[in-house]
Amino acid sequence: MLNSSRALPVRGRTVPAGTGPLLVLDARLEGHDTFLTGTLTLSGRDIPVRITTLDDSTTLQPTQPLPEDLPDQWSATLQPAPSPATGLIARDRDARR
Repeated sequence: MLNSSRALPVRGRTVPAGTGPLLVLDARLEGHDTFLTGTLTLSGRDIPVRITTLDDSTTLQPTQPLPEDLPDQWSATLQPAPSPATGLIARDRDARR
């Protein structure tokens, strides 16, 4: 499963969509299908995103407008936000100690 406690180097491309540009990663994030949120740091800018991994691709949907000068191909750092399940697992583990 995706380890959401660390930043991940990612590469991708910008793809136009009806709901606004999508950021498609060149490589699928490892683990199970995911529906997460996180922050993409690209060219010194933090961009909040929804992370969707299905089948063989991972797509980032920005939750705020993207910078006008976003390149078609890019490299960045993705920091997934901790999921509620991660917090529940940690609390359960701590309660057992």
